Amino acid sequence: MFKKLLMVGAMAAGVFMSSNAMALNKCQNDNVPRNIGGNLYEMYIVNPTDNFANTFERFGIKWYFKGKMGKCEFHTGRPAYQAYYQGRK
Repeated sequence: MFKKLLMVGAMAAGVFMSSNAMALNKCQNDNVPRNIGGNLYEMYIVNPTDNFANTFERFGIKWYFKGKMGKCEFHTGRPAYQAYYQGRK
């Protein structure tokens, strides 16, 4: 009985924590490149639609799509999507 109660409490806490994390998921700073070593840079791109380019050039850096970060809340409160890019000069 105690094991079941403990398990239900742990599951409820997990659900609460995960839903809380989703509610607070703000978009990363978009279009702000950051040097991560040598000539390697990273940048998060925020887009109102879930559509991202594989490669593009900006700030004199060739950017390569590395993956979608998922849905987020833009600073205006509207839903948006973000992706992670790495680039080299």
